[in-house]
Amino acid sequence: MHLTINEPMQCVMARIVRQHRRHQQNFLISEYRSWERATAAARKWVKAQLAELPDPVERTGRKTVRNSSGVVGVRLADATRRKDGKVYPDWRWVAFWTGCPKSGGLGWSVNKYGDAQAFVSAYVARSMGLVDRAAVDLEVQRLKGSPEYRAIVRMKKLAPPRAARSAQLSVLRNEGAIDAVLPPPHPAAAKRPIGIGGDGTALATGQQV
Repeated sequence: MHLTINEPMQCVMARIVRQHRRHQQNFLISEYRSWERATAAARKWVKAQLAELPDPVERTGRKTVRNSSGVVGVRLADATRRKDGKVYPDWRWVAFWTGCPKSGGLGWSVNKYGDAQAFVSAYVARSMGLVDRAAVDLEVQRLKGSPEYRAIVRMKKLAPPRAARSAQLSVLRNEGAIDAVLPPPHPAAAKRPIGIGGDGTALATGQQV
């Protein structure tokens, strides 16, 4: 919630806003030698700052220009992990609200649940004020396949970059607007010259009659 991986600057940025004032500290990879150590140090700094700073200004129910997910209290977060020099891309839909026992909010992985279900789970947690994952999962399963579930998905204004098209098509399929999606033809197929066989059927060049 408070951390940003800044690869161009090779640092982890920790930021907290309280009473309209930003508190920020950068943790350089050159100093901590790895993303894991820099992230751990940044989290430690955030925890110490939160203990000293005043509570945030109440924002419940107020949509701002920074809220672009479509739902107040639900955000899309980059949850990419790095371990042993490898990168594991992921995104999470996170529910958060003032007074939430989870300091970073409650999130659902797009890789694990899919874009639509992860969003609906965060929406349910936020709207019902739930931090019990089992209770959220039960409610989501109850809603699945219903008009209410599809209405919640349509509220979503963002999608992870590589999930954007699949999420949109999923909504259309659920609504019955389309039955199936055929992959686009390979570019080379459109340029391939064809001949005509003895029975009048089209043949790709090089194909035997």
